[in-house]
Amino acid sequence: MLKSPFQSPQFVNEYKQKCPICGKVISVVDLKRNVLEEKAFGSDCRIVYVGCDPLWTEVISCPHCYYSNHYLKFFGINNFEYELVEDLLFKQHRPIVELRLDKRGDFDKMVIKYLQAININEHINPGDHALIGSLWRNLYWLSKDALDNKFASFCAQKAVEKYKLTMEKNEFRDIESKTATALSLANMMLFCDEDKKEVKYYVEIAEESPNERIRTIAQLLMARLKKALGKAN
Repeated sequence: MLKSPFQSPQFVNEYKQKCPICGKVISVVDLKRNVLEEKAFGSDCRIVYVGCDPLWTEVISCPHCYYSNHYLKFFGINNFEYELVEDLLFKQHRPIVELRLDKRGDFDKMVIKYLQAININEHINPGDHALIGSLWRNLYWLSKDALDNKFASFCAQKAVEKYKLTMEKNEFRDIESKTATALSLANMMLFCDEDKKEVKYYVEIAEESPNERIRTIAQLLMARLKKALGKAN
């Protein structure tokens, strides 16, 4: 069973702040992202760090009202969003979250937080395909860590849907973000056994990355795809 990883104090900030929904004070664990030490860069663009795992702090959750959201969105909701979130928590989330809460392990609790954050953003930020896609992608990575390939496949398919929309609408701040998303998308499509010709399209985008690591991984993946497509023909 996957457990919450050790987060080294040298990379962590912990502070108190009021939950924007219920107003109660909560403890927030945030990473000192400017001092993180990179350990590995995966073929799917997942970065592994020394002494911490950002996937476990990416979503902030209130233990009182169960409001959960991405750390960049948690405190920034407006009055309209507040009403939507409060209604969601009361009618949908709370009954599910509280069901056998004491029996759940670390991984299950984190999955619920991510699913809540996804559901909330589907209601208050439905057009932010990049954000929702990244939450599904993180769940895909966590599920692979937990060796739950069935749930990983489900999460990957959801992430692929959102990332395709992100690519189609070109929702990126720069070319490196776009090429990183394209490479991550291609890897998840392969995990879901999708059409390799379509995968090739996204790998071609990743090959144009200004980031040498993304470009190199994309080139290696393209060689594999061409070989596989050649055998298929």
